[in-house]
Amino acid sequence: MKPRTRARVWFSLIAIWAVGFAVAHVLDGLWGAAVFLGGPVAVLLWRVVPRMRGLLQQSREGLERTGRRWRYALAEADALYAWPPWLRLLWYLAALLCLMTVLLMLIVPRGMVVDVVSATAGTFVMVVAAIDVLNLARVGVRRGAAQGLRIGLASVGTAIVAAVALSVARKTIFAWTGEDPSAFPASVTLLTAVLVPLGWLALLAAMSVLLMLPMMLITLWQMANTRRINREGHFHALLVAWRPFLVCTVPLYLFSQVWGWRDQDWPLLRQWGTTAVVLLDYWDRPVCGGARGLANRVEEDRFSVVIGGHNLTWRFRAVACPTRDGGARR
Repeated sequence: MKPRTRARVWFSLIAIWAVGFAVAHVLDGLWGAAVFLGGPVAVLLWRVVPRMRGLLQQSREGLERTGRRWRYALAEADALYAWPPWLRLLWYLAALLCLMTVLLMLIVPRGMVVDVVSATAGTFVMVVAAIDVLNLARVGVRRGAAQGLRIGLASVGTAIVAAVALSVARKTIFAWTGEDPSAFPASVTLLTAVLVPLGWLALLAAMSVLLMLPMMLITLWQMANTRRINREGHFHALLVAWRPFLVCTVPLYLFSQVWGWRDQDWPLLRQWGTTAVVLLDYWDRPVCGGARGLANRVEEDRFSVVIGGHNLTWRFRAVACPTRDGGARR
């Protein structure tokens, strides 16, 4: 816009506002306020209304694009939710085992047969649900719409898993040796790598907690899907309806079982773990400048010395080096 044209526009606006103010002052009351506000509103409408048609057209095109994306996402969700024939067969077998367990419990409430069949059915259901989780993850990650999920798993998910595994590894090393884990870098690194699957399991359990409510809503929605019931039958529709809830419970159940193991001693695991710690972070060296021994420097003037390892049962002793005044640091 040229400076002369811009100045003319501003002069016209000021003149219109001044005339409107004068008329409003003369009229006063409700009519005066209407005239005073009607002038700016009329100017705005005069500038905006000609552009409304283009804006409406662009909004309609944007809504159509959003609708196409939504329909495409629903089609991908249907493809993701579909069962392969082999997985459907496994779910049928699991459902039949559960039904057999219920019938046996009604006929024979207690007995070895009921205990064996119920344990077998529960284990088989968890295995099938775990296979279903892996299948859903494999198919979902391959979808084009899952690019953000892949980036999140590769960045944030990996960082969370590494933090969980590192935390558990440091606490385990401290429980085995009674020393600061930073003095055992090789052992902490190795144990962190071993505990990475536990970190992924913890992440999946946290995601299951967040998805539990949406999955329950999907379950209710699937149970009300009469077209699926008429097309595939009540038995299959019931399995489809309960599938989201069962899939979410698998990571939670597995993590709760693994987390419950932390209170147990596991002597064999401690033996093999301390053996790995000794092999990686202890070596034959002078202790406090004196006799040599299998030791690791845990502080500047303190060593952790191996004093016994019969049948992989290692024992450690902390040795404090004498200070300059002849004493020993405690």
